[in-house]
Amino acid sequence: MFTQIFIGLSMIVIGFLVLKFHEQVYNFTGAIASVERHITAGTPAFIKLVGASLVILGIGTMIGMWDWILTPVGDAIRSMFQVKT
Repeated sequence: MFTQIFIGLSMIVIGFLVLKFHEQVYNFTGAIASVERHITAGTPAFIKLVGASLVILGIGTMIGMWDWILTPVGDAIRSMFQVKT
């Protein structure tokens, strides 16, 4: 529970930082060729989209919105790698 809240808050903080400093992130990364080729708005809009997505995913992680899919996936992975004693 605590790790879920911590990871969610971390994602929210990183997302807000990306949104706030999107110009500096763009200056650091430069134009991303595949983004420029496939997205009309270009790299700056893609960076903002990534930041907003991190905020939304962080909120969902923090309140446990993704448990309906992560629990069955985690159970399946654990059952695949069970150690027989």
